[in-house]
Amino acid sequence: MNKEKVVEGLFYKDGKQYIILRGSDSPQSVSEEDLNHLDQWNSLRTEFEHKTGGENTMGFDYGPSMGGVIESILFRMYTNGERILSMSAYPRFKERIINISGEHVDNAILKIERFNGFHSASYSTLFCRSIEQSLKIKTAKSTNLTRVLMMEMERIASHLFVITRLCEGASQNIAAFHLNALRERVLRLISKAFGHRYFFGMNVIGGTSREIHIDHIAVEIRKVVEEFNDILKLLSSSRIFIDRIQRTCAIDRPWLCGPGPKGQQVRNTMPDYLIHIIRE
Repeated sequence: MNKEKVVEGLFYKDGKQYIILRGSDSPQSVSEEDLNHLDQWNSLRTEFEHKTGGENTMGFDYGPSMGGVIESILFRMYTNGERILSMSAYPRFKERIINISGEHVDNAILKIERFNGFHSASYSTLFCRSIEQSLKIKTAKSTNLTRVLMMEMERIASHLFVITRLCEGASQNIAAFHLNALRERVLRLISKAFGHRYFFGMNVIGGTSREIHIDHIAVEIRKVVEEFNDILKLLSSSRIFIDRIQRTCAIDRPWLCGPGPKGQQVRNTMPDYLIHIIRE
C-alpha cells in the first residue's frame, strides 16, 4: 500500500476492515499491518497524529473540555499565530460503550440514564424495553405512550439545541439566544410534567415511577412551535444565514452518513403528531 495516500474512512464488515483512500469512492480491504504503516492517519486507533514545529509555533487544544466544540471530539492545532499549520484530531470521545454486570437493576438504570444525560429518556427506555422483552413483561398502553412522549419531548429539546448551534456558527446570535431560551422553556416544561428536566428516575422495569402532569404541555408546546416557526421564517429568508450554512460540512460520498447530507435544507423539525400523543 502506498503510505503517502491519505485515509479518509475506516469501517468493519463481516470481520474484515476496509479503508477509503482520498480520491477514491471504493472501499479497500486492509490488514492491521497495512494500517500500522499509514503515517498520516492511524485509522485502527482512530487517531490522527501530526505535529508541526518551527519558530513561534505553538499548539493548543480545541475540544469538548476546552470550550468551543461541544461535540465529543478534540482538535489539537499547531499555529504560528496567523495560520493553522497542522492539526491532530481525536474522535474517540464519541464512542459510548457500557458494560454493566453484577448490579441490581435499579442501579443499572441509574447508570444508563446518566450515561448520556441529554438523551436519558431514549437510553433508559431502550434498556427497560430490552429487559421487559427478555422477561416477557407486558407494559400498559399508558406506559408506552408516556415513554413515546418522553422521547419526543427530549427530541424537540435536542433539535432546538442543534439549530441553536447552527445559528451560533453562522453568527446569528440573536436567533441563537432566542432558540436557546425556547429550549430552556421545553426543559422546564419537561421538569414540571415529569419531575426532572432530563427524565432522571422516570423509567423503571415494567412502567414509570411517577405520575405525570401533561395538561399544560399541549398549550405550551403550541406556543414554542409558533415562536420557532417565526424564527425559522426569518432564518430561511436571511441570505447571510443561508450562505453560511449551505453546503457547509455537506456529505457527498456514498460510503458516509451524517447530519449534513448533500442538498439538505433547513426545515421545521417539530412533530405535528405530538399534540395527538398528548391528547390520547
